[in-house]
Amino acid sequence: SVEFKLADHTNKASLATAINNVSYQSGGTQTGRALDAARTQMDWRQPPVPNVCFSLLQAAIVVTDGMSGDNVQQPAKALRDNDISAYGVGIGPAINANELNEIAGGDAGHVFYIPNYDKLEKEMEKISNSVC
Repeated sequence: SVEFKLADHTNKASLATAINNVSYQSGGTQTGRALDAARTQMDWRQPPVPNVCFSLLQAAIVVTDGMSGDNVQQPAKALRDNDISAYGVGIGPAINANELNEIAGGDAGHVFYIPNYDKLEKEMEKISNSVC
């Protein structure tokens, strides 16, 4: 699901807090569905806010802790076809490296591996620096 817009956050600390505050949703992993929701539900063409780095971006950050139960390849391609960059953040041992690479369009700088949720806050600076 779409949890927040990058443009709602004016600095890296605010973005890190927003990501850390996303609540865990139990159940199956439907990453392809989440990518489609990001592409179709977000207002990607809104005018940028001056001096706010995140509002200048057309980027989706996908955080997952498991292998997707649906197709990721086509929704990830649809994001790229719409000039939307995607970042894959995998947490824990059950993630699928191929899926994260597919989400990121093969850009290794857009893929992050985090051993567990306890390490997420520590890794947020790296992720924020990559996105902005």
